[in-house]
Amino acid sequence: YEIPESKVLVDTSEESIQNGKRLSLARGCADCHGENMGGKKVIDAPPAGVLFGSNLTRGKGGIGNELTDESIIKAIHNGVGRNGKALKWMPSEEYTGLSAEELSNLVAYIKSVPPVDNQTTPSGYGFITSILLWKGDIKLAAEVIDHSKIPTKGIVPEITKEYGEYLANTCKGCHGPGFSGGAIPGVPPDFPEAANITSDTENGIGKYKEEDFITAMTKGKRPDGSEINPFMPYKNFSNMTEVELKALWVYVKDIPPKKEKSR
Repeated sequence: YEIPESKVLVDTSEESIQNGKRLSLARGCADCHGENMGGKKVIDAPPAGVLFGSNLTRGKGGIGNELTDESIIKAIHNGVGRNGKALKWMPSEEYTGLSAEELSNLVAYIKSVPPVDNQTTPSGYGFITSILLWKGDIKLAAEVIDHSKIPTKGIVPEITKEYGEYLANTCKGCHGPGFSGGAIPGVPPDFPEAANITSDTENGIGKYKEEDFITAMTKGKRPDGSEINPFMPYKNFSNMTEVELKALWVYVKDIPPKKEKSR
């Protein structure tokens, strides 16, 4: 892939680094790469494949010494590795809309983390995932991203439906483009189905109030007190700001209802 220069100027201030650390949790980077960015095992199921989040640090087994600002941005924004080829498991379709400012913060943080010695196993596809890719039922992020678009500047965090829609892009990987949930493509069959988060009052979150939604997002509890499967990374989402959570609610509460889990 030939990727145009992102034109993102990386802010290496302490404020930028600290917000990058928060974003690495709130946007889900830590789910695969670990809270210390040292990499971790995410999937180890032969039918689906093996996914080890890369060690992004400068420690043994890490690739931190090979990373440039631009290579990190291309991985996040375009789903493309340093060799110009598509990254296998990187869900960049969820992150290609990240603002230039947030990308700047994330790059500053990733390049600042202390070295972690952790030799991760190379990731690969199992036969089920390979068949799904061959049939076109699932696609690599780099195949669906518009690489002509460079990161947008000046996205303002505010409690609006527009900002909520921007944030909701990271929800689509599990809940689907229509947010109605169901089986998540390409993961092992024993993984839990994603919930329906449309405004349907029976099968979705149509009866939720703002406080119910925020509690579910940050504490993993439904309005009836039952616990949400921790596969939904609510502990990481607790790092979202109040503005982010309220903006996300403003958007999701009006998602058209769907009764069935059809993604």
